[in-house]
Amino acid sequence: MVSRALCGMLLMAATGLCVTGDMVTSKLIEKAHWPYWYLVVASSLLAAVFNGMAVYCFKMELPSRSDLKWVISRSVFEDLHWILAVIAVLIGASPGDVAALTSVDIIAAALFGRVFLREELGIWHFIALVLSATGAICIAQPEFIFGLSEGRQQSPLGYFLALLSGCFQAASFVCARKSAHLSVGVLTFSSLVFAVPMALMPALLPMGPKPTWEPVLANPGIALGLLTMLSMWTMAAIGLPAAGATRCPAAVSATVFTTACMVSGYISQIVFFSEVPKVLTLLGAACMLLSVIIMALPSTESEPEPSDDTEAPKAASEVPGEASETSDTQEPQTETVEADDETMSLGSFVASEVSFCSSHVRRRTRRFTKPKVLPRAIGAICA
Repeated sequence: MVSRALCGMLLMAATGLCVTGDMVTSKLIEKAHWPYWYLVVASSLLAAVFNGMAVYCFKMELPSRSDLKWVISRSVFEDLHWILAVIAVLIGASPGDVAALTSVDIIAAALFGRVFLREELGIWHFIALVLSATGAICIAQPEFIFGLSEGRQQSPLGYFLALLSGCFQAASFVCARKSAHLSVGVLTFSSLVFAVPMALMPALLPMGPKPTWEPVLANPGIALGLLTMLSMWTMAAIGLPAAGATRCPAAVSATVFTTACMVSGYISQIVFFSEVPKVLTLLGAACMLLSVIIMALPSTESEPEPSDDTEAPKAASEVPGEASETSDTQEPQTETVEADDETMSLGSFVASEVSFCSSHVRRRTRRFTKPKVLPRAIGAICA
């Protein structure tokens, strides 16, 4: 009843809400001087045990050896995105600003098309880059440009971690698309397993906060409730993107996720922390969101007409005597193209996912297929 792509978009919107809820909860727990990171380790371990039991009981198919690299890469990138975003909030950045700055993910991912495939950057790419940089400056409001503003808490490290979190998020979306045929339960279990040691690292760092166990011993019931809440947030924040990002292109995933995070982040910032964002901050968030939308829109450039050598096989196949010979020569070429697409490099896949200009992959496919114009990813979803 609901298309696969639309279902993915709804799941990514729910993911944005869950990530914001996780960031707000972490900030509130840290303010109450509870051992936050140890609670996260316990909740991740508890969620991993339950998820592992579900994988075993329902006999979910395990990934093959060739899929392990994508499963592990997605788990590591997704956990890094989640942990860095939480750390950015804990050290002073507001949830809304973190959500806005992580929207750099689609900008960074789309530029891979230029790096790996040497695609020409159009005017819209430069406009999106300028909007993204302007938005980041308006949100961070560096002191050397705007001076020291009274009543505003500056967190340069938090802003940097938010930008880095967005880059890891883009990588996780790409790896999720390469593992779309795998079970969501297996992907979630892998992310939860890697989340345990990653969540333990901030607590073990010398410069990290020194936890105190007095609140846990004094209020075991509240500690159990917090553990349950964190387990639910962790399962949702890791499981929902595993299901959503595998059902729609990376550009769509990043756009929907960024919008949901940004809106819910600023609302929670006002409700829970009584921090009303300034006009300049909202303007920067709007610039970041607009840059994401520009990069995610399909290219309006006209497709190049096929050359004469592209039409040659078709003309030859119309001759009865040469039909079988032409089909024999075309089949190996088609199989070679399919094999090349299966072994596509990460950079090529990123470019085909998030850069909607004609890429090398699309040009090869157009040469061996009859349709002259391929459906656009966003256009197919909206239809």
